[in-house]
Amino acid sequence: MAKFEVSAVFTASRYLGEIEAATEEEAEEKALEMFEEQLYASLCHQCAGEFDGSPEFLEFVVDGGAD
Repeated sequence: MAKFEVSAVFTASRYLGEIEAATEEEAEEKALEMFEEQLYASLCHQCAGEFDGSPEFLEFVVDGGAD
């Protein structure tokens, strides 16, 4: 029987703040400009030993749009 290596991909979110914009796309563009230096995450030494690589920025999640 064949053997397979299996990994799991985990994600988490980090609240960055509120942005005024006309559309979700504009909000994402503004967020990238405003928060570019904050788009990182770190793990403690113990947890880092359980993961391959480092956490990476994946995407923005934009909610709202109401005034």
